[in-house]
Amino acid sequence: MKIEKLKIKGYKYWDLMLHHDQYYLGRCVLWCKRNEVTDLLDMTEEEREEFWQISSKARDAIRGAFSPDLINYASFSNITKHLHFHIIPRYKNKVVFGESTFEDKNFGGSPFPYSTLKVDDALVEKIRGVLKQNLEKQDL
Repeated sequence: MKIEKLKIKGYKYWDLMLHHDQYYLGRCVLWCKRNEVTDLLDMTEEEREEFWQISSKARDAIRGAFSPDLINYASFSNITKHLHFHIIPRYKNKVVFGESTFEDKNFGGSPFPYSTLKVDDALVEKIRGVLKQNLEKQDL
């Protein structure tokens, strides 16, 4: 799937994207637009401020859409050498969305290593659409 189809919303310093792997329903990535930055401590003051604002809004959009039991946040840059943060909803019980069932078999422990779940483009678009709609409600 093309990156643009995963984008939920663009901001001045960050892009909020739906992660292509939806093993954790509603999993998103906050991607820093400044290409050369790889370390979270290298964020500018403006990037940090916007990061906190977007993270809070993304959390609330995920909660409103899917009611996760908790949310994990992660930034490693081990594989992708670029500043980005994973926003990972966690679910105690199975969740049905669309015609798919999502099960967080690692609940209560680390989300790593990630399991994978292939979902079709139409379901990815539906998940993205729900998150985008919940995010836009916050801007009213």
